Amino acid sequence: MTWLGVGVASLGLWCGTGERAYAQECQAPRPEWIFCHDFEAPDSDDFGRYWDDIYGAGNRMFLRSENPRGIAGGHSLRLQIANDDEEPLAQGVTAGPKKFLGREVDWEVIYYRRYMRFGADFHQGNFMHLGGLSATHPSRYPWGCMGGAGRRPRGDQCFSSNLEPWSDYGRHPWPGAWGFYSYYYRMYMDCGHPGPDDCYGDMFAPARPDLISRGEWHDFEMSIDPGTPGLADGSQTFWIDGRKVYTASGIPWRTAADLRVNQAGLYLYIHHNPGRTTNTLDVDNVVLARSYIGPAACLESVPIGAPCLCGGIPDAESAANVHEDGFCCAGGWQPQPCGTPGQPPTTGTLTPPAPSLTPVWPSPATLTPPAPSLTPVWPPTATLTPPAPSATPGFLPTPTVSPSPVTATPDFTPTQAVTPPGPVSATPTGSHAPTRGAGPTVVPTVAPAGKVLYLPWALRMPAGAAPGPDADS
Repeated sequence: MTWLGVGVASLGLWCGTGERAYAQECQAPRPEWIFCHDFEAPDSDDFGRYWDDIYGAGNRMFLRSENPRGIAGGHSLRLQIANDDEEPLAQGVTAGPKKFLGREVDWEVIYYRRYMRFGADFHQGNFMHLGGLSATHPSRYPWGCMGGAGRRPRGDQCFSSNLEPWSDYGRHPWPGAWGFYSYYYRMYMDCGHPGPDDCYGDMFAPARPDLISRGEWHDFEMSIDPGTPGLADGSQTFWIDGRKVYTASGIPWRTAADLRVNQAGLYLYIHHNPGRTTNTLDVDNVVLARSYIGPAACLESVPIGAPCLCGGIPDAESAANVHEDGFCCAGGWQPQPCGTPGQPPTTGTLTPPAPSLTPVWPSPATLTPPAPSLTPVWPPTATLTPPAPSATPGFLPTPTVSPSPVTATPDFTPTQAVTPPGPVSATPTGSHAPTRGAGPTVVPTVAPAGKVLYLPWALRMPAGAAPGPDADS
């Protein structure tokens, strides 16, 4: 497939931020990358050249001369939804684009990474959507699955999933707890509006809410494995700031082998933007790939202000080399500026191992009984008085005493080998215990253990609302 990356060779240029720019990652893409956009090309504001299905170019979607600090570049994309009225907006509003990746694609598993920063006062009200990944069958590409909100898709036509926050009606700090909002042919969590196939997205999220801070850059990555057509063996995973947060498995994504992810959304959709509120979302360093992407590389000797990789290679299972502050010096991290005396750089983060919840039982082979005593145990009697010590060990009893015969029997009876108890579960208990399981079941009335958040019926799109790109998410 043709490389879809865009960028600009900026080595030796100066950015609007006043910091010297280094070659952005889109200029040196890894072989497994499918698409890359860091908004550094001179014509990056010509959105139609790089993106598809664009909403709000100019007033709700525009470039800014700012970049995640410590990462190469000097520009980013801002998505903005404003409401100057006292009351919440009556209809949903979308800002941002999609990317069409091709009618027929050659990958099964796909990864999607983007840096995002929510405004310091971001407050979306109850419901919103962020773009994610979607699959449209070649026979319906690219528009055939849009406008499908509230309907269960066919397994040979479409599926989609967004990585997004949910405020749970204000119970979580804004923007909310992170998880997946997914449409697929056996979705079941929020159906019956009014018919059995009138469904809104299933929600997948960790049992313990995963939250982020507003006003700061974060690195978000998600992946989808569509699994075997017709089987519930698909999955989806997300990472935040290089840290693997959650995997939902046992998902039946499709029934057709040629139904693969071929679209990615970069939009912000808010159902009813609150009154007197301007919500902003900054986006940068967008990458789609066939394997794990990880955070962007840290610049050398530059203060770090966003999660980036200092030394080593991206690791889907570990964030040891990912840092959000300090300095990256010769491939090693340190808290003080490079060259500071007494500050040798370190590679990775020294994290003590998590305590084991499984007791370690000694094996029976290690249970060695004490050596047997060769000293006989004499039955004490009132008339038994040993003679004075002599050079001869022990003593001879008097003729009037008949002690028990001397034997070499030890003074303890060895027991059988100790058998350790059965295996101890390392699964934590309590309200924060993960409840992941095998995923959705065929019976729509039984919730699988892997789905721990229920999507309220009220999350459906209000009557008369513009479909927007959320319609397939």
